[in-house]
Amino acid sequence: MSASSGIGVSPELSSAFASAVASQSTRFIKVKIQNESLVPDGTIPTGSGGFIDDLPQLQDILEDDIPAYILAFTEGSKWLFISYVPDTAKVRDKMVYASSRGALTKALGDQKFKDNIFATSKVHIHQYLKWDSTDATFVQDDLTPEAYQAHQRHLAAPKPLTARERELEEIRAAERASSAAYEGAGVRQSIVGSRAGMKWSDELGDALRDLQPGRLVVISIDPTKEELILKDTKDVSLDGVPGALPASEPAYGLYSWAQEEGASPHIVFTYTCPSSSPVKYRMLYSVRTRSRPSRCTHN
Repeated sequence: MSASSGIGVSPELSSAFASAVASQSTRFIKVKIQNESLVPDGTIPTGSGGFIDDLPQLQDILEDDIPAYILAFTEGSKWLFISYVPDTAKVRDKMVYASSRGALTKALGDQKFKDNIFATSKVHIHQYLKWDSTDATFVQDDLTPEAYQAHQRHLAAPKPLTARERELEEIRAAERASSAAYEGAGVRQSIVGSRAGMKWSDELGDALRDLQPGRLVVISIDPTKEELILKDTKDVSLDGVPGALPASEPAYGLYSWAQEEGASPHIVFTYTCPSSSPVKYRMLYSVRTRSRPSRCTHN
């Protein structure tokens, strides 16, 4: 269920939350679904300590088998959204609360909530957090201070990289190393057109000099010679450029495009790198794209 199916925020809840945001004197607002509406179901004022000190008071207002939402004031003007859905709750209640949380945060203002927690028990069961990749949020087994502090540590810890992210990091590292080497030597280069950059074949040079409007020049790198070579030339429309580029290997493309008939053409540069390409080739091509190819038409 969602806001479109009839479950929305009641005026009483909107008013209670607005007042709590303004006064900063309310620590927790409990919210329940009643008669197809989200309504306030009790509040707890801020204590003399901080958020962690007040957290145990949730044990008094939550029920073991009944889901609820908690709007929790943390520090400054930040709020934490807690979706409390016990494992022992009725299946229908689980579905209703799971599908209505988006309507609640959207109505109150998503930007007001710095974090989301899904809790499955109000009592201390396990002190660990589980990552829910489908929701990009955190599932917490209990609502104790210890569990919340573990959650905060989890947020602050570096996230493990996927295989794809590790490959991208390797490419970025190669780019940084290459950039430092070039800048240290005081060299400026473009992908083509700079004498300090890579050489290109005579065949490629002829193709670039003959680059007419509506023509695509496809360029590849010979890794054994570190030389730019001509892979193909095609006369295509601008919309046809993506389909004319290689689908299984990295490549550069230079396309001459005249926006209007008789107008001076623009040179459009493209760089394609399929995810199936070997990492070493991705690194080689990526490093060479750091500089703009703006001088190519002058050579």
